[in-house]
Amino acid sequence: MTVNVKIRTVISAIAGLSISGVTIKDLDEIPGNTNLQPKTLYPNAEGVIRGLLPSRETYGTLGSEKINLDYGIRYRYVHCTPDGSPGGVYDVVDDCVETIASILAVLLANDTVNGAVDVWLTSMSDFPIIVQDPAGNDFWGCDFTLGIKEFCEVS
Repeated sequence: MTVNVKIRTVISAIAGLSISGVTIKDLDEIPGNTNLQPKTLYPNAEGVIRGLLPSRETYGTLGSEKINLDYGIRYRYVHCTPDGSPGGVYDVVDDCVETIASILAVLLANDTVNGAVDVWLTSMSDFPIIVQDPAGNDFWGCDFTLGIKEFCEVS
């Protein structure tokens, strides 16, 4: 029996979404030494898949059963570098909050993420906080996890 999981398809579909002013990266576009540009959203490769939980949709035999798979995909958003301005985070908070709200509005209202049956927000860090890109550069930003429900074909 083989369960056809589409996690890579879901991550690629999210990377293909359009959010004004934001660059969305796919998992293979963020090697460990990548210096990211401000306003970039990417799957955080460190613990990218969280809480993998299969559940039986229907009973069956020899591949006729139906399975749902719930999991989280952890994302990191880097907004801008801390530039040492006197206001610090207060200089960027309005734009950061507006951009994160725009990101979540697109992600959570989109019903065409290929491979997913449903997408929801399961957790979010405080924001803006200092986060690091894969190359170790500091940014104002945040982390959040998108919950995904995927219908898996069994063969």
